[in-house]
Amino acid sequence: MTKTLTLLCATITLFSTVPAAQAGDVISFHSPTKSVWCAIIAPTHFRHASPTKAYLRCDIPNNTAVLPPEPEYCKDTGDWGAGFGIEANGYPSRACPSDTSATPAGRTLQYGETIRAFGFHCTSRRTGMTCMSSKGHGFTVRREAQRLF
Repeated sequence: MTKTLTLLCATITLFSTVPAAQAGDVISFHSPTKSVWCAIIAPTHFRHASPTKAYLRCDIPNNTAVLPPEPEYCKDTGDWGAGFGIEANGYPSRACPSDTSATPAGRTLQYGETIRAFGFHCTSRRTGMTCMSSKGHGFTVRREAQRLF
């Protein structure tokens, strides 16, 4: 019985974590509903620019949450409230992106799956996409609500 239970637990763990291909500079993925799109970006992607650390960004193209007031620096520069970002050693913040992390090349992160790359991990759940740095800072986002921690 113990051997069977151990094998079952190992099988569940094996299939609930998705290894990220670390060969590329950007690893793109999205929720099964495609309401949250994310990219984990390697430090090498920013060869001659800032930030010099790995970066994680998630976008919610059709965000329906009540947003805090738009900061002055965001006015006329992007889509306030649609993006969330964090550097590997930093704290999460709302972004006002003028581009998107949504890409047709991104893979679907099924509910219950976790992807890990460049010091970040993201888990897709029916309640939203939770992404975190190795420092424990991150966010949980879905179309209707977002929480930064």
